[in-house]
Amino acid sequence: MLKILTYKYLVCALLFLLAGSVLSQTKSKHFSVYTGMGVSLTNSSSLNDYLRNTIPSGSGDTIKSFSTAIEFFGGLEYELSKKFSLKVDYAYFFRSMTYSISFLTYDYFYYIHQPYLIANYSVKGNRYKINMGAGAGYMFGTLSEAIYSVNEKKYSSSGLAVKTEVVISLALSNNFYSYISGSLSNSFMSSLKDSNGNKLTHSNGKEVNLSSFNAGVRLGVLVYLF
Repeated sequence: MLKILTYKYLVCALLFLLAGSVLSQTKSKHFSVYTGMGVSLTNSSSLNDYLRNTIPSGSGDTIKSFSTAIEFFGGLEYELSKKFSLKVDYAYFFRSMTYSISFLTYDYFYYIHQPYLIANYSVKGNRYKINMGAGAGYMFGTLSEAIYSVNEKKYSSSGLAVKTEVVISLALSNNFYSYISGSLSNSFMSSLKDSNGNKLTHSNGKEVNLSSFNAGVRLGVLVYLF
C-alpha cells in the first residue's frame, strides 16, 4: 500500500511542477503552489492506550508515546502584501503499525485528510522568504484494524485541529524555491465509529479517538505562478 501511495504521489507532484513551470513565466509573484513530503513525531494518546490494552503483554510494551508518521502535502498561497499571505494547505497523513506475538498478528493502519487555512507573516530577502504562520482546519480520519490478519474493521473520526509553522524558502531559480518547514499541531477528533455507528472502545468501555499532538518537518518545492 505504501509503495502505491508513493508512486501516485510522485506522478501527481511531477504534473504539479510541470504545470507550474509553464505558468511561472510572468514577472509578478503573488500566487504560488508547493508540494513535498514530510515526517512527523505523533502522540495519539487515546489510540496508544487502546493498543496497549488490546495487544497481549510483551508486544504491547513496545508501544511508545511518540511514533513516526508520514505525510504527502501540497498547497496554494496568495500574498496579500509584502508582509502577509494566506494559504490553503492539504496533507495526506498516515501511519502503519504491525505487532506480532507468537503466531498472532495485529495490523493497524490509519490515515487523516488534513486541510488547513493558514495566515502567514513573511520576512523576505533577495533570495529567500521566511513565513511564520498559524491556522486551523477540520480533519477526517479512518482507522483499519485487522486482528489475526482477518476480519478487517474500519472506523472513522473527524474534528478540529490547530497548527503553527515556520517555512523557509530558498531560491533555486527565478520562480522555483525550496520548501523547508517545521510545525506543531494539535487535533481534537471525535470518537471512532464504524459504518453502523458503533464506537470503538476499550474493554472497560472507554471510547477511542484519533486526537493527536504532532511535531513535523517537511521538504519540498515551491513554484511562483503569477
